Amino acid sequence: DAGELGIFSRTDNTFRKHHRGAAVLALMLELFKRRILHVFEKGQESRIDHWQEALGLPTREALLTAASKPTMIVPSAITFYPLHIDENALSKGLSFFMKNPSMQMIEEILIETNILLKKTDMDIRFGTPISATHSWHWWENVLLSRYFNNIHSLEEFFSLRESADRWTEKLLVRMMGKETNRIRDAYMKGIYENIMVNLAHLASALILKLHGRGKKELQVEAFHKILYLTLKDLHTTPKVHLHRSLLWPDRYMGLLDGHSPDLERFIKTCVQTNLIKEEEGTYFFLNTLTEEVDYHQVRLHNPVRVSANEIAHCKEVQNALDEAINKVLQPTQPAGVLNHILAQNLFDDELRAYEWNKHHYNQEKYAEINTLEKVLHVDAGRPSLFVAESVAKGGQKVPANKRMGVLMVHGFMSTPASLGNYPERLYKKGYTVLNMRLPGHGTSPWDVDWRSWRQWYRAVQRNYRILASYVDEVVIIGFSTGGVLSLIFATESPKKLTGLVSVCTPVQVQNWKISFVPFVKQVFNF
Repeated sequence: DAGELGIFSRTDNTFRKHHRGAAVLALMLELFKRRILHVFEKGQESRIDHWQEALGLPTREALLTAASKPTMIVPSAITFYPLHIDENALSKGLSFFMKNPSMQMIEEILIETNILLKKTDMDIRFGTPISATHSWHWWENVLLSRYFNNIHSLEEFFSLRESADRWTEKLLVRMMGKETNRIRDAYMKGIYENIMVNLAHLASALILKLHGRGKKELQVEAFHKILYLTLKDLHTTPKVHLHRSLLWPDRYMGLLDGHSPDLERFIKTCVQTNLIKEEEGTYFFLNTLTEEVDYHQVRLHNPVRVSANEIAHCKEVQNALDEAINKVLQPTQPAGVLNHILAQNLFDDELRAYEWNKHHYNQEKYAEINTLEKVLHVDAGRPSLFVAESVAKGGQKVPANKRMGVLMVHGFMSTPASLGNYPERLYKKGYTVLNMRLPGHGTSPWDVDWRSWRQWYRAVQRNYRILASYVDEVVIIGFSTGGVLSLIFATESPKKLTGLVSVCTPVQVQNWKISFVPFVKQVFNF
């Protein structure tokens, strides 16, 4: 009654509860089946024969079998992502086919054609079936029985609401109306519970939460931290269904350091629609976010409200956002604690990325090349983190996170396992050691084929950040290509970097012909 899970009615120009069509059909069908079963219980042979013939069923047994099946409603949700609002060839050509099209027509043509013409995921989820079975009072069963005995077709039974003229029939209609409301509310909840949550949902809900709290601006870095912490919280929340882009670390890990194509696309849309502004490392949340927009134009002018609305019902998502906001904007612990939490989540993503890509490329279509790969063991690509325990120094216990850590970076077409037991040996000497994995390595040759050196470089930055949260000083040991990446990273002068060991690092390509390799690859497509 308060409008929760409601819909806008174009006819009444107001918000109302959803229609009860599915609930009415299911309840009436369930009641009809119950009355058929009651006829069998009473042994009313003539009525059984009548309904067998009226329903076109071959035998009495077939009638009994059909009536014994439960009547279920399966709530389902379809989620489109991303929502494209840019004009396309079809939307631009609308004026050639129609004069003065309505705003509704313009919006629908633009949105729907973009779904067809631009890369858009359509996720369909089926929820838990909802039973239309209900325990009726004895007097309700009496009314139903009397009514049923006076009808001779399924159409008559379903037209009860329109044909009710006696007080008993009107009472039945009122009774069933109350029950259909209950069923309707149950399946509407089921529909929204099966929304496939994507990054646009999380970012939109975050923006509106911040704006609603009077926060008109926020540093980009803080915004990204909140989004990332929210996502990591939802990874362990079973009731929330996450879009596959939020389960594949290669797609979302860049949220924290500002290298997320999905988030960049979302922010670009928000800027284009004049909902937020980005200047000098700060997001500004504009008042247009909460301004009223015509219902037929809201997807074009305020996609943030549309996306946030789809998950407004989801308490798990809302709670995760609130907790992340408090951790970042209203911390009750030192900043180092938050950095450590972020680092733990980042390392969890390093492990997830390895498992995800290993599983993804372990398919039949990749088998021919995969069988040619020679690795030391099945988990050669798994990164590892050895956190040193407290050690005695000057008669006192000194926490390991106040000491030195070692970041190990393997080479091209190699794996963390190629370093043997060297990480463990350093760990036993009291060092905290992170033996990282370069993206694409240790899983499949197909995985490394599409990678760029910038992805490897960002991985070095990310793993340094992880290790730096545990220790005061970091030494990097880079092998071959890992040495090149480490040397480049050192030019950034990271605060805790105190040493670098470069092993067998290629500094210069001696054969000048190698510069033509990209050109030859492009021409011959290999």
